[in-house]
Amino acid sequence: MRFIIISNSIIIVLLLFFGCSKDNTTQPISLTDQEAIQTQLTDIDSVGDFIASDEATINDGSPQGLGLEKVTSPITPLMWGRKIDNIQKTVTVVIDGDSVATATIRKMVTGRLIILARMADTSLRLDTVQKMYTKEFRRQVRFIRVARNEDRLKNWRPIAITSILGQTQLRDFGISKLELITPTDTIEMTDTLPKWFRLGVNAGSVPVLNEGDSILIRVRLLSDNEKTEYVSVRHCVHHRFAYRYRERMGVIDSTYNAGKYERQYEKRFQVKLPPTILIARYNAVVDMMSYDSLNDDTEPFMNMIIGFPYIVKK
Repeated sequence: MRFIIISNSIIIVLLLFFGCSKDNTTQPISLTDQEAIQTQLTDIDSVGDFIASDEATINDGSPQGLGLEKVTSPITPLMWGRKIDNIQKTVTVVIDGDSVATATIRKMVTGRLIILARMADTSLRLDTVQKMYTKEFRRQVRFIRVARNEDRLKNWRPIAITSILGQTQLRDFGISKLELITPTDTIEMTDTLPKWFRLGVNAGSVPVLNEGDSILIRVRLLSDNEKTEYVSVRHCVHHRFAYRYRERMGVIDSTYNAGKYERQYEKRFQVKLPPTILIARYNAVVDMMSYDSLNDDTEPFMNMIIGFPYIVKK
């Protein structure tokens, strides 16, 4: 029994910090360095799980309730959700000095914001409003050369990954500051430049939490609209699991200065794992949209998301 416990612990540690490589025995060894790096973006769990979960995190599939308040004009949203229709992915690999490589993943996502709403007419009828949108997601992964084998899949190792950014065209609001606070880390962003996270146990690495720990998310927005935005946090969504967690963030502070509204939104959530899973890699995604995106059927969908990678283990 003691041997089994020690073995399981070793397995968890190896999974946590290095990820699992899928069987590459069928892969040709005549790949270029760029092709080998692109293959690792999907075949190594330590980066592949984060990248694959980007679109899964924001794909609701159908409208869902979110405690929307009642409004009078021009529509009253009751439920909403996003459905992804198409994803076009491009990967660009730049090798710097033959020893460091940066892979930039761009995903052009087209989809629909689907709103179940009470229409502003005398019949107070229910109807479904759909808004088409196009959004680009961007994330980067850094690799270092570790060998010069003929099989180039063995020559490169991922060492860092960035936050994920996606947005439509924006008019009403922009981000001022975003904080992610875990029991051991405080991570800040004051702009939309990529935030780098190391893969491993060094300072600045991807946050690692135990199941049941909590994360506090704070975001400050600068807005032109006197009416508050809809800000949610999406968490514990994995591309291999069916779980979908989307929670509304509440306004805890609001000021008006020089023609701008500055609002702070906040939400604490508990990290989760499915019953039979020992470890999972997630993105904590802050999902921000303008007031008119949901409350005016004639206005476009204006949305920004920023996501941070984190790991949960039992």
